[in-house]
Amino acid sequence: ILKEVGLGYVNLNDYAKALIYFDSALKIYKSLNFESGISDISNHLGTIHNKLGTYEKALEYHFESLQIDEKLGNKVGIAHSQNNIGIVYQNLKRHAEALEYYTKALQINYEINDLDAASKTLNNLGNILLSNGSYNQALSYYQKSLDLKDDLENEYGKAVTLNNIGMAYQGLNDFERALQYFEMSLLLMKNLNDNQGIASSYYHIGLLHYQRNKYQSALTNLDDALDYAILGNELQIQQNCFNLLANIYASRGEYESAFNNYKMYVEM
Repeated sequence: ILKEVGLGYVNLNDYAKALIYFDSALKIYKSLNFESGISDISNHLGTIHNKLGTYEKALEYHFESLQIDEKLGNKVGIAHSQNNIGIVYQNLKRHAEALEYYTKALQINYEINDLDAASKTLNNLGNILLSNGSYNQALSYYQKSLDLKDDLENEYGKAVTLNNIGMAYQGLNDFERALQYFEMSLLLMKNLNDNQGIASSYYHIGLLHYQRNKYQSALTNLDDALDYAILGNELQIQQNCFNLLANIYASRGEYESAFNNYKMYVEM
């Protein structure tokens, strides 16, 4: 029950309360020496600490989970932990280590025919290459991920990857194709009523219009992004929106609006 309550708070983005329930569950599992339960809760705790930006703590929990699953021979758990470790290393900008763990996870995903997990790992590999500016290589991984998600009829996963493909084309300055992918992602996210996903798509469309000096279109999309980011309690997108809005208003000579948005940006 403690785990389920913790997951409920995760879904509400209330990570502080989720930590309380997961910590309680972990203590009980450790007192019972219930190793698979310890591994499972440790992975959840690692994921929460990753979201909170306490990355070293996240790694500590994910490696604890990995060690237990290796002992138990749980290949699904091993790959899951390796993928999560890759995500933390990526957030730490330790890209070589992130690639190492994503690659290990992908090998096991294919070995056990876990295509859903493989689609996510392929997407994460694409993200690393995207952040390194290797846009064409990133597109290759994203397309493989998208193909699998299409086969699996994973609409949310497709929306995420379509958005990422848009970012890769944006990096290649192919703005028309980038816009097409962002709009496809936005449509799916709206169908799913996913406020965070909708906010992300609107933000990237706004950023694209800003890069093309289409300031009014940028403002319209960024205002929509901000509304949905607030609904979805997505703080990073809110901060990104305020920063970009400040730049746009400054470019238009609207300095009071620029200052107000910049103030919101630095206060978050």
